[in-house]
Amino acid sequence: LQFTWKALGPAARGITLGVGTDGGNYGLHAGEFSPPGGWPVTELKLGEKPSENWETRRVDLWNVFKKPVKLNLMWLGSKGGDVAFDQILLGRTEKDLPAVGK
Repeated sequence: LQFTWKALGPAARGITLGVGTDGGNYGLHAGEFSPPGGWPVTELKLGEKPSENWETRRVDLWNVFKKPVKLNLMWLGSKGGDVAFDQILLGRTEKDLPAVGK
């Protein structure tokens, strides 16, 4: 999974991209976690606070779920202020995804 995100101002204290399967739900976040209500979610913290600059993140879902999975849920969240997401991509291998710029 590869995605790009950013805070749209200093009021944003947290940014979350969540994914789920029948076997579990994970919230990938920077700063304060923004879980959905109604089901259990495991937090995976990717940063101390959301950046106001675009940041591309890559997460190996095999390392997260420890088995092949079929994603059936995705959610976006924020705490405190507005955030933005772009280029949410899935690939079978890292080679299937565009290179992450420095």
